[in-house]
Amino acid sequence: MNSKDLLHTIINDFYDFNSHESESDQASMQKFVAFLNTKYDTEKIEVRPLTDADTEIDLLVLENENEDKRDVLLLFIYLFKYARNYIKMALAESEIHTADEFAFVISVLMTPELTKTELFQRNIVEKTSGTEILKRLVKKGLIHEFKSDKNKKNIYLKITPEGEAVITRVLPKMQEVTEIVSGNLSAFEVKNLLKSLAKLEALHNNIYNQRKDQNLTQILDFIKQAK
Repeated sequence: MNSKDLLHTIINDFYDFNSHESESDQASMQKFVAFLNTKYDTEKIEVRPLTDADTEIDLLVLENENEDKRDVLLLFIYLFKYARNYIKMALAESEIHTADEFAFVISVLMTPELTKTELFQRNIVEKTSGTEILKRLVKKGLIHEFKSDKNKKNIYLKITPEGEAVITRVLPKMQEVTEIVSGNLSAFEVKNLLKSLAKLEALHNNIYNQRKDQNLTQILDFIKQAK
């Protein structure tokens, strides 16, 4: 391919890239490069099935009009389980035993006078299960509940000295977990993945907080309109 043909190909690729971007998205060189990497990456991505090969029926591996999106779901399931196992290892010798407990303590540490409702919303936890997690942390003396003179209706939270000490001991191990989860991705790949995940999280956070009463069909319609 000579220089003229290459330029022509790049221009066509740009129009193709532009057609995939929504009007609300801002085009950037980084996004265009990521698009080219995806288009010209000849390495085949193999995603193992959720069940053994001998299984006759697997609802998540049935024929789908978009196998890539099906595989996104499978990979999210796998990665969540891997990450949960690494976090469990990091917390093995700590007073904090689960990822949710760690997230609660970190949230209270980073945001003084956080309310219970804000804590549950921030960590995507329903009130019933969130209350149980918080009870355990209060009982362990890691988080303290109190009422403010400014607003006596709300119960506010703050971390205790014991909670700070636990976090100080756990953070080095959790830092190792962050490195492990990122695995063999390059810095460029991490940044591009982060952008995609942040975009997805913002969408699903909106659904979680604003559309809890909707069914799956209504949620899917909302997502189609958001594209």
